[in-house]
Amino acid sequence: MSAKEFYHKNLPGRLPEIPPEIWTAIISHAIWVPGGYEPELMTLAIGIKSSSVNQEQLQALRTSLVTRRYLVRVSKAWYTLASPFLYEYILLGRGRVLAPLRDAMIRSQKSVDSNEQVNSIGWWTKRLDVSMRDSADDPGAIMATLADIMTCLPNLRILTFSITGQFYDRVLPSTVLESLTCRDTLKFVHWYIFPQPTTQAWTSFLENHPYLESINGNFRISPNSHIQLNSLKMVHVPDIANIGDEHEIWQIDLPAIRYATYCVDFGANSIGRDRFFASVGPKLTTIQINYLHDGDVQSAACLQATLDQILQTCHALEQVNLLLNSWHVLSLCVASLPPKVKMLAIRILRPNLAKVTNRVLFTSILKGMVSRNPALKIIQFLDRANVRELRVHSRILNEGLRLMESLGVIIKNPEGCIMKDE
Repeated sequence: MSAKEFYHKNLPGRLPEIPPEIWTAIISHAIWVPGGYEPELMTLAIGIKSSSVNQEQLQALRTSLVTRRYLVRVSKAWYTLASPFLYEYILLGRGRVLAPLRDAMIRSQKSVDSNEQVNSIGWWTKRLDVSMRDSADDPGAIMATLADIMTCLPNLRILTFSITGQFYDRVLPSTVLESLTCRDTLKFVHWYIFPQPTTQAWTSFLENHPYLESINGNFRISPNSHIQLNSLKMVHVPDIANIGDEHEIWQIDLPAIRYATYCVDFGANSIGRDRFFASVGPKLTTIQINYLHDGDVQSAACLQATLDQILQTCHALEQVNLLLNSWHVLSLCVASLPPKVKMLAIRILRPNLAKVTNRVLFTSILKGMVSRNPALKIIQFLDRANVRELRVHSRILNEGLRLMESLGVIIKNPEGCIMKDE
């Protein structure tokens, strides 16, 4: 329909008002950051990255912040609508920004105390990324300021730590976790790198936050603790190298656990691996295996032992994710999986794929996985670079897709769409 039909028509003197709830939804879509607020339970990058956000997400966040600043400057009405989004997602990239942020939050808190009709700016914060990448002149003062900020975030849902800057302490002061005031709302706590909490501080934190749903961090907990994590659905296990007097989080009762990431490390002892799978294996519906080696004999043996444990203990498993260094080690993963597994997801970190490997991928490796696992119906490649590499040899890819289709298996791309012949 052409717009010219409406050029000379009389418009109503006043357009109907749009309810604030709809404006809020529109603003939320306009400033949306991929993966910003509710991260997927199974994050393939966890365990191999040192930051809570990648460059693509960081650029999207910066663009979003510019949009938010423009929105609050339109009018007083728009300021009221958009200002809650200004501090919804806070990423602390440099130590020098903490003090001004703390001062602003404290001033806002004081103004709220005298006006009960409004909320402080920290009230709206859902996610906090502690990701300083600069050099710390006074790390103790920076951590103290961070603790002050956390006291102002009563509705925080996501907390991540990934400090890569120089001169920051490797141990997180206990006052940082003790300062949190979001006991009922905090759901995700992810550590990507230092600083790490002490055993005592970590144990106390878990005891005081019973509603956590996702934890990334292989920190010990004190024996005889009073931790109850009945809502915990996902746990990432970077490595299981030693078993000492302290306990692991997965050794306590976790009735809601359904997702786990397990890193295959040839330095891990079999006792830790066996205890892990005996404890959480029967409850899992999805597991991700991070195998970041090149197929040497020792690490390959550990991988096989891990796959054996999955077969023996993970009877409710429905999906297996494989995070591998290169395509050729995928052949080491051809194994029998629990009988309910219907989906296999694959991500290769070094995507270069030789023509001969591309052909073997479908005619041998994936065909072998399907023949050993009759319930397997979906194979998904989770990295766009992997799919681009497969399409370099389009004829071989099309033959492979037809082969998988004849076996009753569909191949999906990272967006979840079925890959077709081209």
